[in-house]
Amino acid sequence: METDVAVRERLEFLKLEYGYLQAHQEHLENAEWKSRQLSVTLWLAAMGVGLGLQGVVTNGLYFLIIGTFIPFLFLYIDARIGRWHSAHRARFRQIEAFVNGQSYEVPGADSSITFAEFCTNPNDATLFTVLDFDGRLSCSRDPEYKKRTGATYPQMIVGVRRIFYHSQILVSLIVLALQLYKVYRTAWVYAIIALGPVFYLAIYVMSKVRDARLQSLNAEYSPN
Repeated sequence: METDVAVRERLEFLKLEYGYLQAHQEHLENAEWKSRQLSVTLWLAAMGVGLGLQGVVTNGLYFLIIGTFIPFLFLYIDARIGRWHSAHRARFRQIEAFVNGQSYEVPGADSSITFAEFCTNPNDATLFTVLDFDGRLSCSRDPEYKKRTGATYPQMIVGVRRIFYHSQILVSLIVLALQLYKVYRTAWVYAIIALGPVFYLAIYVMSKVRDARLQSLNAEYSPN
């Protein structure tokens, strides 16, 4: 029957999506670690050349400045990857929970569907979105999804990134300040060291403000 074919096709789409998400999560995890490896390699190379150049100190400053910007660049790249990873992981877990018996609340409607209904009723089967790889349609009600995938900058201060890149930034600024002092002989150059903590604090504050705004919106639109 046509209805049975429609249900089977949606089940095949769901299996396809599940397999893709599983494989792509592994790919994104590898991409995160490779970006960190490349970051530390380029950073050490730039800082090593900058400190190792003989002769005019200003020649080494160019490499030290480049070395200072490297962790900033790769922090953004890594955070972007982390944002995609969070979206895929949220959708992956949603499918697992749905298949294991948890009912799915349809966004924008006062209705829900279970996996058993999805498999037996073609009309109900359309209520659970398939091929929604980034979870934008099916996870729109999840506050944690909005928090982790709505912007890139909050990802810059979570997990390994919080220590890995920000420590590189701080060390780079300290080394650069020491070399600048050799050229300009003024203690004011040490003020650039504060850029690292200020950068981290700015992201932290913006993230907290964003979380509070999202929480307020969730409370406003949640049913009483």
